Amino acid sequence: MGLIQNAQDRLNSAQEGLNNQLKSSLGTAAAEADRLAQGKRSAERRAELLDREKRRNEAASAAEIQALQKRLTAAEQELASKANAIQARDQAIAERDTLLDQWVVSQTAFRNLFKKFGKTVDGTPIVDLPPPEKQKIIDDEIDEVKTQRAKEQHKPSR
Repeated sequence: MGLIQNAQDRLNSAQEGLNNQLKSSLGTAAAEADRLAQGKRSAERRAELLDREKRRNEAASAAEIQALQKRLTAAEQELASKANAIQARDQAIAERDTLLDQWVVSQTAFRNLFKKFGKTVDGTPIVDLPPPEKQKIIDDEIDEVKTQRAKEQHKPSR
């Protein structure tokens, strides 16, 4: 019986060694599973944080884009307003130039008609007078017209 007992003891001892080894392997596997689960949770937290940061950045970018669009719209409106003002100014300048041209033509026409058909108080035609005297009469008449117009417009004459 000693031999069976001895074999039984060795079998028990081997069984106990296998059990210990199995417990150790289970402990290591459980520790590894815990470590992997913790890594998974950590990765999920990082992913969640990155997702939050992404949403924050998207919201900030959207707000910045909207603000820039508003500024662009305001700048476009200001530019259009200034373009309209420039166009109005250009039209006013063109109108002024046209009126100035008409005035110059009318002044020249007046002088030519006055020289051709005008007469002095004694009835002498202006055209027959010597050039300096003729010019003085023309200048005096033009000054008289300017003075009369200034009075009509309530402006002091020069």
